[in-house]
Amino acid sequence: MKIDKDWALFYGIMIGDGCISKCKKCSFVVISCSLYDDKPFFEKVKLLDFPVGKKGQIKISSRFDRNLWKYIIAGLFSTDGSLVIKNNNNTIYPRIEIQSISFRLLEQTKNFLIDAGLKGNVYKIERKNYNTIYRLEFPGITNLLKFKSQIGFVNPKHIDKLSHYLKNRHLKWHEWSWK
Repeated sequence: MKIDKDWALFYGIMIGDGCISKCKKCSFVVISCSLYDDKPFFEKVKLLDFPVGKKGQIKISSRFDRNLWKYIIAGLFSTDGSLVIKNNNNTIYPRIEIQSISFRLLEQTKNFLIDAGLKGNVYKIERKNYNTIYRLEFPGITNLLKFKSQIGFVNPKHIDKLSHYLKNRHLKWHEWSWK
């Protein structure tokens, strides 16, 4: 990882007011500060174009070179992504997914993955009484293997699921076991 002035500043902020916390099965990176005293500082800094408060229609900052996007997408997938294994006419079928309220983020991600040779799309999911969300979906073994080689999996739960799928993909759905 290239450490530049932005990462150094972020690291210093984390040393001062940051922490990594764990609560039950969830981990959090937190920067605590005074709502009144520190808010102007964080609004001014906006590290790497990251918004203060709700992320809303976040997108990958233009400050990142395109050659770094695979790492951003690997990080995004490791937290918000899913490797879904479904029954497709009694065949075990994989699908890579990420859901977000930010269409712009998923559209950027989709275009990057398509440029890397994958095939997929972003779909709008209507939900009553909730914000509209979008799902990026890249189905099939070809996409899965290209994602593995072009982007890579960094979260152990995805690595384990991928390994289990690759060992057992020849089975029929009724023979499939997660153990």
